[in-house]
Amino acid sequence: MRLLEVGIKRGGAGDRKAAMDCFSDALDAYALFWFLREAGKK
Repeated sequence: MRLLEVGIKRGGAGDRKAAMDCFSDALDAYALFWFLREAGKK
């Protein structure tokens, strides 16, 4: 969640590259969370 907040803040400040990097990292962390959650059920 924090990566999304940082991305929004940087986007609002005009640093589009850094914002997109934060959003990409947030997406990777989200995907990893769900992968580990599903792997833990087995």
